[in-house]
Amino acid sequence: MKHDLYKRPILFFDGPCGLCQNSVKFLLKHMKKNTLYFSPLTGQTAKDLNLAGQMPLGYSYGETVVFYAKTQIYIKSEALIEALKYMKAPYCYLGFLLKIFPQKIRDFFYFQIARRRNMFFSNNMCFIPRQSEKKHFLP
Repeated sequence: MKHDLYKRPILFFDGPCGLCQNSVKFLLKHMKKNTLYFSPLTGQTAKDLNLAGQMPLGYSYGETVVFYAKTQIYIKSEALIEALKYMKAPYCYLGFLLKIFPQKIRDFFYFQIARRRNMFFSNNMCFIPRQSEKKHFLP
């Protein structure tokens, strides 16, 4: 890998998506110990890690959140559960709660929300991180 930052947990998101941007803002606000990093799915970091080439068959790369940690790739609901592990209480416990449901059910609801995200979460403004947050964003 090209950089030590790639050894850290990275959430890859759809940059223009309003829901994704709001989720990143939430994670930034509630993460513990400044441990998470963020990068757009179309960014250089995703290209360097060859994320598109590592996606399981049948998954559309550009239409799902991807969480990268310790050379593992998580997608859809699993990606969200993994990201929640880096949150302060009580949010970190949501991942344990979600794990109660089988992955097929979680992913079904993930897909339903993802399909309608642009209808419910318009993105009229571009998210610009504060100076203190910029260190958490990778190209």
